[in-house]
Amino acid sequence: MVAVKGGVRCVAFGTLPESCSRHNCAARPHGVAKVVSECLASADEDWTVACLLEDEAHVGAVACAIGRALPLFSEKSQARNKPKRAAEVCFYVDPLERFVTKPSLDVAVRGVRLCQRIVDTPPALMTTDAVVLEAEAVAARLGAGVTGRVTRGEGLEAQGDG
Repeated sequence: MVAVKGGVRCVAFGTLPESCSRHNCAARPHGVAKVVSECLASADEDWTVACLLEDEAHVGAVACAIGRALPLFSEKSQARNKPKRAAEVCFYVDPLERFVTKPSLDVAVRGVRLCQRIVDTPPALMTTDAVVLEAEAVAARLGAGVTGRVTRGEGLEAQGDG
């Protein structure tokens, strides 16, 4: 517990595994996702994740791992009743300097979380029509120049896909 302006805050620390397998990257995103999800599982208020990195090149992998640890979809009744919380993520390469994140990281993390939500949603809820609606919503957010074509039913067979 740490005393801060406005009250007392809980602080959790996590360490990453020393080694990584040849199948994982040096940033150890599997460990980051595990540490973040365990530390924030019971958090009831806004939070900040501060990451001290060995190399600036690890920022992208760590940011996406943090996004993966914070799923958008949950059917747990406790998750439905919890209010949304704000999050701030800070990356430090040198402990004395704050490394400012790049705008592209936010886009990457939102993409990871959207993909995770689509995959985690049961097929009874994420039907083929729902996937089409998701794709159309993403295209609309991206703006002009993004078009798509939906082929259904007999159109698939006419294309040789049925």
